[in-house]
Amino acid sequence: MIKKLISDERIQKAVRYVFFGACTTLVNFLMFGLLKDGLHIELNVSNAIAVATSILFAYVTNKLFVFKSRREDLGALFREMLSFFSARGVTMLVEVGAIFLIHTVLRLDEKYSFYSKGAVNVLVLILNFVFSQWIVFRNKPDLGKDARK
Repeated sequence: MIKKLISDERIQKAVRYVFFGACTTLVNFLMFGLLKDGLHIELNVSNAIAVATSILFAYVTNKLFVFKSRREDLGALFREMLSFFSARGVTMLVEVGAIFLIHTVLRLDEKYSFYSKGAVNVLVLILNFVFSQWIVFRNKPDLGKDARK
């Protein structure tokens, strides 16, 4: 039973997503810390840049390793990228907006920014998986050259 569970593609995909999601979060937090604490860039600007950087990292890892998306046609690849970056744009607004709300509007001390960013990232991680699984990388035919035959 364990062998069957381990070989289940859905389980493997979930494990890959959690692993690369953790790596993406690490990229996000490292960039945030470098910009905010290392280079002393304003908190909200640091957060926006960190999120954008992690989105680029996430696209490559999700495409190649998690969902193993192979688009032969340039148009299909462009639609996939547009879909991914649009979905991540929505969750970026959630994350950047929540951090702005917490630290600028509600005036929570910046010394708690890594904690608030971590809490917000739980919601963002869930939303990103839902968008990626059911919208961006869902099993849809590549309507490229094969569809024209």
